[in-house]
Amino acid sequence: MAPPYLPPPVLTPQLSSPGLTGGPSDRNSRGMTRHHNYYVYMLASKIGGTLYVGVTNDLERRVSEHRTGEASKFTRQYAVLRLVWYEAHTDIEAAIRREKRLKKWERHWKIALIEELNPHWSDLLPHITGAAATGSPGQAGG
Repeated sequence: MAPPYLPPPVLTPQLSSPGLTGGPSDRNSRGMTRHHNYYVYMLASKIGGTLYVGVTNDLERRVSEHRTGEASKFTRQYAVLRLVWYEAHTDIEAAIRREKRLKKWERHWKIALIEELNPHWSDLLPHITGAAATGSPGQAGG
């Protein structure tokens, strides 16, 4: 059975580009516009293991919080610490809608989404911390 809707295309995160356009923004203390990125992500305990779906505005920080046990009792209890998939959004409401939809997906749909771009379930944290400067979101480099 197919997923209830086709997922939107994965967007390339713009972690160091302040000139994003078209997304929500606010003004900082100097009156300059600041654009935001939001991330929907999946963590896994191991290949084919327990999955966790979340949303955040700072993926590196949030994954770090999961790994130190600060983020979620569930991820701490089941050792769900490997970042295996993520996608970027510029609209928080769209990101939250996507997270909620993914949480309702059947497990094999989530696995197919992960394996489409990350067939070896590699940890993608290096892709967002700068250890791997190339590659697409949700995709292992190489």
